[in-house]
Amino acid sequence: MAPTSTPERPTLPRALRRSSLWTFGLLALSALLWTVGLPGSLLVVVTGPATIIFAISALLHTRGVDAVAGIRVWLWIAIAMGGMILLGGIGLILMRGPTEQLEACLDRALTETAKRECQVQYEESYKELLDRYANYGKVTVR
Repeated sequence: MAPTSTPERPTLPRALRRSSLWTFGLLALSALLWTVGLPGSLLVVVTGPATIIFAISALLHTRGVDAVAGIRVWLWIAIAMGGMILLGGIGLILMRGPTEQLEACLDRALTETAKRECQVQYEESYKELLDRYANYGKVTVR
């Protein structure tokens, strides 16, 4: 019997491996930060853009390298996810006040009626915030 040889895996440049590893590590860190609660989860405003930067760097390092089409696809997905993480982080910053008020109210609430009242106050604060930013920049003519 003839010995079977396994096809050699293409070697990736060191810079591509490093940038890809940082990209997916930052995505994992961002997912973890969403679970820790409000003060810690604000760090996604930093990890989102960092993910995008490392993904773009990795994409630049894929130029001239054969057999990396799959990596390129995942890097484009990572860029999109980094953008969504950044937008979510900005949303967290905007909603920080009403969210902290809700948490403080729920900590004080002893009954279900009090908890429902906290939720109503939160929804009112949320609507005020939406109204304020929805009308931001609109010019009124008298």
